[in-house]
Amino acid sequence: MLTLILGMTSLTSCTPEAENRPRAESPDGFGDERSARLISPEQGQSLYSPISVRFSTGEDIESLRLLVDGQPVSETVSVDVSRLRVELEPGRQELVLEAYASDGTLLNSDSVSIKILEEEIQSWVSITSPLDGAQVANPVTFVVDASSDAESVTLSADDWPLGDVAPGEVLTYRFNGTDTVRQIRADAFDAQGELLSSETIAITPLSGSDGGPTAFSERVAATISGYPQDGTYIYYWPKGGSWSGSTQDLYYQSERVADDGGYSACYCSGITWEWFLKTWQQIALDKSLDADALADVDNSEIWTMRRDWYVRELDGDGPGLALKDRGLGDSVGDWDQVVRGDFVQFWRTSGSGHTAVFWGWETDESGNRTGIQYASCQGASDGLGINSEYFSGSSGSIDPTLVYFGRAWMPEDWK
Repeated sequence: MLTLILGMTSLTSCTPEAENRPRAESPDGFGDERSARLISPEQGQSLYSPISVRFSTGEDIESLRLLVDGQPVSETVSVDVSRLRVELEPGRQELVLEAYASDGTLLNSDSVSIKILEEEIQSWVSITSPLDGAQVANPVTFVVDASSDAESVTLSADDWPLGDVAPGEVLTYRFNGTDTVRQIRADAFDAQGELLSSETIAITPLSGSDGGPTAFSERVAATISGYPQDGTYIYYWPKGGSWSGSTQDLYYQSERVADDGGYSACYCSGITWEWFLKTWQQIALDKSLDADALADVDNSEIWTMRRDWYVRELDGDGPGLALKDRGLGDSVGDWDQVVRGDFVQFWRTSGSGHTAVFWGWETDESGNRTGIQYASCQGASDGLGINSEYFSGSSGSIDPTLVYFGRAWMPEDWK
C-alpha cells in the first residue's frame, strides 16, 4: 500500500543577509540542483510498518521513484510530493530514491538501509552499524539499538565475546584477523539477565592502511593554529555561484583556485582546500621548491582535483580520494593510525555531510571512540573553529561506516 502526502522541501536554502555577511540555513550543501536526498528514515533505524519516507529535491528534478530492495514501490511521482507512506514487510530493507530530469534522465539516487520490525514482537535488538554485509575499517565501531525493556547487549564474533554495551551506545573492537567474514551476534538482556532477543549479521573487517608519513599533517595543524577562531570568518554556504568557500585568494599556475568571495566567510570543503594549499605553499617556500609543481598536477588537473576534494558523490570521500588519485597522499584505513592534521570526510545518518581536519577523538570512560573532534567551518562554532560531533548511538548522528580519513604527504613521499 502506498499513500502520498502532499508538500515539498528543497535541498538547499539560504537567504543572504545585509552587508554581504550572509548566514546559511543549509546543513551542508553537498547536494545541488540535480540531487535528491532521503531525509527519513535514517540509516540503520528500526521501525514498525508503515513508515513515512521524507525527501528533499533540487530544482532540476522533475520526478522521483522509490525502490525497496531493488523493486519499485511506485511509478515516478512529482516533486510536489515530499513524503510517501509505505507499507513494508518485516526484515532488513534497502530504500533507494531515484531522481529524474524532465526528459527522463536519471540524475542521482540516494539510499538507506533500515530494519522493519514484526508488529507482534515487542522485544528486539538491532546492530545499526555496521550494516549486514559491510566491509569496514579495523578497529570496528559497533552501534546497537534495542527495545525499551533491554538493559544490556552482549556482542560476539564467531562465538568469541567482544564486550557488553548499553542500547544506544557504542563499542569499539580491534580484530586480530582481518579481510575475512565475521559473524557478529547481538544478544539483548533484561534487568534480570534474561535473554530477550538476538540478531546476527556478517561483516568483513579490513586491514586498511596506516596512511604513511605524518609530517604534512603536522604542518596542516600548524597552519590551522594560525587562523582566528573568534567569529572573524562566519559559516556560509551559498546556493549556486562559483565561490570556493575560502577565506582568501590562492593561485596555482596563474589560476585562482581559491577565492574569498568577499564574504568574510567560509564553508567546510573550501576551508580544508585552503588549508591544504596554504600548507603546501609554505612547505614549498621552506624547501625552495616550486609551489606550482604539485607532482604532475597541471593547471587543468588542479580543477579536477578541486572537484574531487569537494566530494563528487553523496556518502563518498573527498580529500582522501583527491590526494590518493594523484599520488599526493593516501587514505588512512586504520583508525588507530589517524593523527591530528589528517583530513576527514564524514556523513551523518540524516544524510548531511562535513569536510574537516581531524583534531582528536571523543571517547567514553571505557576508551571507546564516541565521536570526532575536528577543525573546519560550521554553524556550530559560529564559523571557523574546533568542534566535536558524535557517532550515532552516542548522542550524535555520524555514521561510523561513512567516515573517510585522508593524509597528504611531503613532496619526497609523493608517488
